[in-house]
Amino acid sequence: MNDILHYNNLIKKYKFLIILEFAFILPLAIIIFFLLIFNDYDFPCDEKNDTRFPVVMSEQEKAVYNSSVTKYIGENKNAIDVKSMIDSIIASNNNNAGVDGCFIEIVPVGWGEDYDGMLEGGSEDNTEEDVYYESNLMSDLKNKVNKLKKYNISTKEIEGVIVSVIIEEVN
Repeated sequence: MNDILHYNNLIKKYKFLIILEFAFILPLAIIIFFLLIFNDYDFPCDEKNDTRFPVVMSEQEKAVYNSSVTKYIGENKNAIDVKSMIDSIIASNNNNAGVDGCFIEIVPVGWGEDYDGMLEGGSEDNTEEDVYYESNLMSDLKNKVNKLKKYNISTKEIEGVIVSVIIEEVN
C-alpha cells in the first residue's frame, strides 16, 4: 500500500512539473517565435556597398512601385517624356512620404546645376516636409527641360527597387 501512495505522490509531483513547464516555458517559446517572425530586420545591401535599405517588397510590389519610371527608361527620349516622368516620380514620392526606402531621386547629369541638396534615393528621411521640398526642386528641374533636346534616362536600383533616375542631355 505504501508503494502505491509513493507512486501516486510521484505522479502528482510530475504532473505539477509538467503543468509548470507548460505554464512558463511554452508561452516564452511562443513569444520568441513571434518576435523572430514579425521582427523587422535590416539586411545589408550588397550592391556597391550601398547602405540604404529599401522597404522589403515582393516582386509584384517592386514592379508596381517601379512602373512610375520604367516606361520612360531609354535613350534619345523627348522632353515631354522627361517631364511626364518627373511628374510621375513626384507623385510616387508624395504617395510614399514617410515610408522608409521609398524615395526616388533624380540625378541630372551635365546640366551645369548643383542638385547636391536633394534627398538620396531610397532615403529613410523622406518625411512629408522633405518630400514637399524635394517636389519643388523636381518641379524646378522639370521647367529646365529643353524641348529641343533629347535625353538619356537610366536608373539605379537596390535589390530591384528603383532609387535613382539619371537624366542626361544628349548633345
